[in-house]
Amino acid sequence: MILDVRAGFTRWFYNRIPGTLGQNGTAVGLPSYFNQIATLNGLAGSTTIPQINISSPTINQVSTGYLLGVDNTYTLSPTFNVRRGVP
Repeated sequence: MILDVRAGFTRWFYNRIPGTLGQNGTAVGLPSYFNQIATLNGLAGSTTIPQINISSPTINQVSTGYLLGVDNTYTLSPTFNVRRGVP
């Protein structure tokens, strides 16, 4: 009988900073509440000009372009083998 147990861990960290980080959206005519979006998401002091993707006939996406993510993956792979008799 053989018990083989394998464990693994993978961490994926992603941080993308947009080129408009630190830009004041109200300076280009956006409403003042755009400056509060970052603070509401826990990113105090980071303002950006939002990116708007338009595809006819509707708006598909409005985003700031700032991404911060961490993905932790844990794996556990047990294998149990039983051999009977000798070939």
